[in-house]
Amino acid sequence: MSRRTGRFWRTLTALAFLVMTAVGLAWHTGWGTLSSFGLGSIAQICPLGAFEAMLADRTFLPQAFFGLCVVAFIVVIFGRIFCGWVCPVPLIKRVTSVKDEKLSSEPQRCTTCLSQTSLSKNSSTEKGSLATEAHAKGCGASQTNDASDAKAERSLNPNLPEKGPYIVLGGALASSAIFGFPVFCLICPVGLTFALMIALWRLFEFNEPSWSIVFFAGFLILELFVLRRWCHAFCPLGALMTLLARLNKNFRPSIQKDTCVSCSAGIDCHVCRDACPEGIDLKAINSPELLARCTKCRACADACPTHAIHFPFFEKRQAKSANKVDVVKLLPEAIKPTEEPADQRRQHFGETTKPMTLLEARHESDRCLRCGECVNVCPVKNPIPDMMALMSEGRAAEAGRLLMSSGGMPDLCSRLCPQDKLCEKACSMGGVGGAVAIGAIERVAGEAALVRGMRIPKCRAKRRVTVAVVGAGPAGLAFAERMLRLGARVTVFDRQATAGGMLAMAVPAFKLAPDVLTRREKLLAKAGVEFRFGVDVNAEVDLSTFDGIFVGTGAPRAVIPEWALSVPGVVTALDFLGRHAQGQGDKTEVSGQRVVILGGGDTAVDCARTALRLGATTVTICYRGSKDKVRATKRDLRLALEEGAKLLTQADAQTVTQMADGLTLALINRETNEERTITGDIVIVAYGERGERLQWLVDLGATYDDRDRLVVSDAGLTTAKHVWAGGDAVRGPALAVLAVADGHRAADDVARSLGL
Repeated sequence: MSRRTGRFWRTLTALAFLVMTAVGLAWHTGWGTLSSFGLGSIAQICPLGAFEAMLADRTFLPQAFFGLCVVAFIVVIFGRIFCGWVCPVPLIKRVTSVKDEKLSSEPQRCTTCLSQTSLSKNSSTEKGSLATEAHAKGCGASQTNDASDAKAERSLNPNLPEKGPYIVLGGALASSAIFGFPVFCLICPVGLTFALMIALWRLFEFNEPSWSIVFFAGFLILELFVLRRWCHAFCPLGALMTLLARLNKNFRPSIQKDTCVSCSAGIDCHVCRDACPEGIDLKAINSPELLARCTKCRACADACPTHAIHFPFFEKRQAKSANKVDVVKLLPEAIKPTEEPADQRRQHFGETTKPMTLLEARHESDRCLRCGECVNVCPVKNPIPDMMALMSEGRAAEAGRLLMSSGGMPDLCSRLCPQDKLCEKACSMGGVGGAVAIGAIERVAGEAALVRGMRIPKCRAKRRVTVAVVGAGPAGLAFAERMLRLGARVTVFDRQATAGGMLAMAVPAFKLAPDVLTRREKLLAKAGVEFRFGVDVNAEVDLSTFDGIFVGTGAPRAVIPEWALSVPGVVTALDFLGRHAQGQGDKTEVSGQRVVILGGGDTAVDCARTALRLGATTVTICYRGSKDKVRATKRDLRLALEEGAKLLTQADAQTVTQMADGLTLALINRETNEERTITGDIVIVAYGERGERLQWLVDLGATYDDRDRLVVSDAGLTTAKHVWAGGDAVRGPALAVLAVADGHRAADDVARSLGL
């Protein structure tokens, strides 16, 4: 049974009971509640209701006791099967797309706002186990450090049960004895569901309006949509069934270890734990108490990629083979994004990788083992396992909103982030069929959220705070978004005419379409960010009126050796990409020319692929090191070589001379000291960029190092008062995703410093 098939049958079963109730109301058969099989009272079939009724009346009720015994017998035989297959609460949550906030070691993110996030490993014995401390302003998702620590402790000690349901159970029984009637029945979500159905039916059939409809609906909304951990932390009926289910010995899930990914292959897999509504890890735990919490929903078995989990009566366990099972062959094959052929890619500046379809993204996300290793290496700590879980259920828009709620910018990072160096490199599936296509799935999720009208929420702040952002690059945009979510008033200044910084000036359109940046700018502007373009901050703006300043000016000065200065035909990568990155420049400058590129980073590869599209006859990348040391991503380098570029390694340029047949570069092999030459018509220097010293920052007290990088603390605070910085202005030329992380970190520190 597949994951989606199992979910379908659980939904159908629960729906059948609701339909039975509706039929009973319509046809007056006596099936008005789950208990109406000739017994007449819900207390006669609900075990908790039976206890409450007898305590309320302070007497023995034979009918209630009989119903209690029947239910107890069912629970002893089948466990908490009612919770997994019959209870209407999970059904309502599935229909309304409400995700349970269950006990888990995975980071929980506020989907409305997020002010502070600190992620750290809790234990070396559980890979990917993370604890999140989120202080969210203006919403009900804030947690204290103590609560977070307690949650982490429970996640690391699976033998430590939650006491909440048992406390509520004791309170429900005690209140019945004190007040003389079953108090909890008034707020029980199961009873409220059927009571609301009955009240609505009486309204439509007999025209009997009642405040009970508002009461029932209000409590249901509170319990299902506000108290989203009801089933795990509060439900006394579940607690009572758990106590009875301790006697359940046979109808329990089990793992066939020779086909389990973790047990047989040693691959860190948490799919079953994450799929379980109770967070039970069958691989690590076999205690009767925790197994008693199993609701028999089969979600773990349906989600298992190798079908290693089995339930009695549903399927036969596979016979154990004498030979060791090759678990790798049991795992689903990887689905990779489709790329255009190289000869077609060279003909245009549009994006060359076809986005995954939603169906492809769902199947690929099913391969995720939820190990969390990707989160450990992600600079912005994107909740990738949670995204994968939503994508596997087809909830792409929710997955995109989850990523955006943490400020992950999936529309940008999915296209620019070097996944092969970060998340996909760390993926546990890398050695068993290929890493999960995290970047491609992230793109599908981000686009789905934006198409659905995703907006950036603005939270209420304790006090009015205004912040200025100098530079609209990835660091500045990330900082602006995070501060907006915290309730600050944000104004972004930039000398250019549009947002994006280096992304707009130097990233080719085949990697990042201009409309993606435009959409991001409009999204922020619509949320309340004020953009002021074409502004020289030093001359035109008085920044002293702002409570805080963030500097994200990047590294706009190209590095070029002295021997290449003032030589005709030698250009910097920034100048070249500035004219041609969007395919709008004068193609005659490059068409029919021999192009030589100095450098081995992403910018050098971008120049090579751009020159090929402009019609260069030959494109040669000269890199001073070996091929395995090339700093460009493996994917981009592969694409460039497929499109016709050549890579010359161990080629350190020493001089350039203008000759009759072009520009002659003298190269030297650093290992052998051998000299060689190469001739071209255009030489593009892609040795990186440096920042620039801003006098107004120096006047405020900011300090630069000997490479013109701003000196900042770990939180991004410069030596100037209330001035923070991040991105290339601090790091030098680096990844866009690192700039985004810098923006988040600085925003969190601003919030702490300014009291947001």
